[in-house]
Parts: sequence; C-alpha cells; structure tokens
Amino acid sequence: MDKDTRCLAEQCLERHELLEPDRVPGQYLYTAFAYREWNWSDKEQKNLCSGLKSLRVKMEEPRTFIMNVRALVDKANKQFSAGAIGGPPVDFDPAFVCPKYVSMYRTYDKQVGAGADQPNDAIFVKKSTGIDWANPSKCEEYRTWVDAEVRVLEKLSRTPHPNIVAYHGCVVKDGLIVGIALEKCVKDLSERLQDTKTPLDIDKCLVQIAAALIHIHGLGYCHNDIKPQNVMVRADGSVALIDFDSCLPIAEQLDKGKGTTLKWGDLAAKTSSSKNDWLGLALLEEYMRDPTADKWGYSKVVLSGGGGRDGGSRGNCNTSGGGGSGGSGGGGGGTGSGTGVGEKKG
Repeated sequence: MDKDTRCLAEQCLERHELLEPDRVPGQYLYTAFAYREWNWSDKEQKNLCSGLKSLRVKMEEPRTFIMNVRALVDKANKQFSAGAIGGPPVDFDPAFVCPKYVSMYRTYDKQVGAGADQPNDAIFVKKSTGIDWANPSKCEEYRTWVDAEVRVLEKLSRTPHPNIVAYHGCVVKDGLIVGIALEKCVKDLSERLQDTKTPLDIDKCLVQIAAALIHIHGLGYCHNDIKPQNVMVRADGSVALIDFDSCLPIAEQLDKGKGTTLKWGDLAAKTSSSKNDWLGLALLEEYMRDPTADKWGYSKVVLSGGGGRDGGSRGNCNTSGGGGSGGSGGGGGGTGSGTGVGEKKG
C-alpha cells in the first residue's frame, strides 16, 4: 500500500473586507481551508485520516480551490499561534461552532453509527461545522446562526407547510447541537435549472414559494434570505424553502450576519420585513426566466443544451404580498468552495 501524506481540503472560503454602504467584497484578506490530513501508520500498516483541521492562508492567487493543501500546511510559520493567518492549523472542536442543546428541542437519534452522515435516504443532516472556525468572531456567528435556525424550525414544525423543508430534530452529541436533521431534497434551484432535459414549471414553483412565504408571514416571521440556493426542488418537482437562520420576527433588527445575500435583495435593509421576501421572490422569478444572465454572478447557470424550462403563461406571481412566508438536501454541507461574494451581510 502506498503511503498517503495528502492534506485533502473539503471546503474553502475566501474572506474579504466588506465595504459600506453596500457591503460589497473589498480587499482580499485570507482563505480558510477545512481539510483532513492523511499519514502512514507503521503500527497499523495503513494510512490514517485525521479529524477536521482549519488552515488560514493568504493566497497569491485567490479564488483558487486546491484539493491537496499539503504544501500550504508545510509552509505554515510555526512561530505563529495555531489558527493565525499564515500559522499552523487548528483542530476542529465542535464547541467552537455548535450551540448548547436546549432540552425543549426535538432530537433526532436514528443515526446508523456515531459518524453517520446520511442516516437514511430520506434524511439530510446539516452539520454544524462552519468553515472558518479559527476566527473567534465567526465562530460566535456560526453558533448564533445554528441556534436561531433550530428555534425557527421548531416553531415551523408545529404548523408544517408542504413547501417548507420538513424538520426532524437536532442531532446532539455531548450536550451540543452538532447537526440538524432535515428532509432530504434532490437539488437546489440553481442546480435544477441546469437540467435542460426535464421540464420545470416555473409558474408552479413561484406559486409554491409564495405560499411558503405567506405561511411564514402569517406566523409573524420573515425569511429575509430568498435566493436560488435556499429553494430546494424535490424529485416530484415541488419546492421546499430552506435555511432559516435569518428568519426573524417581523420588525426585529437584522443583526450582523443576518439577512439577504449579495445580488438577492436590499443589502441596506436593517429589519426583518416581508418586503425583503417579496423583493427576493421577484428577483428569483427574473432569475428563473433567464438564469444564464451574467448579472447573477456565482448563481449564473451555464446550459449545455436547449429546452427544459416551462415558463407557463409567463404571468407574474404575487410578489407584493397582497391577497392574503444544506445530491443536495436541506441546505448546507458538502464539499466545495465558497467566496465572500456568496456570504450574507456582515
């Protein structure tokens, strides 16, 4: 057996200075890699994999996802503290990013094993790992986001809606919420729009998203982060709204890290409002009608063939709110790269 010495990245995230007033990405700061290290064990005569580690480096060529970060790990300055930019990696500790479990929350304990990722084909576990856990301020944000999402999902689960992702409870370990068990869906909207062979009824999708928003608003909350990555498409073509860490009571202050994503709403919005949701839905409709436009940035769809989307009558759905709110699954998780452009406010 060959000796494996790779450091295989699972996620990377670029950090940029965010410029006021539009919170657009400014100067590049650093890239955070989450990776696992492989080393040969003479005792066991096999390659062993480490737990997750985080490395923060300033890349000469940002926006580059490197699968094997061994060279970056070896270049780390050991005189710096662990987790510092340019310094040695820091081992992942769930306490960095996982909030404490609250006894009133529902628990999901049907894992096949202690490290089970997908307990069964119908469940997706959105794990509380974050990416940039070497950054203390970001760790606090991660904990806040997870706790906020669980609280909202608990409330929504008492009055379920067919177009809101089904919640099955918290995955708890050592008193910490290490994951959220959700209905497993097929693809998010941007992924589904790349499928040009299977027709997608745009009008039906828009009506279902609007119905989910009206339901949320009726409970006194607003989602505040409507975008393609937060709309999942099931195998039967129906949609499910996901990602509720920015879902707050109407008129509540949108704290740091909460609210709409760049290109998908009013970045100047300061409070939780139905206006945020209907603006997001209007932009979503425009995106679904023409997902290949350059204006959509990282959400732009590159099509390899023609057809596949059924625009129906092309009439507008209700985007004003009148008339009355982790294939992929449940939002979050997975391997890939992200940039500051795709982050929320803050």
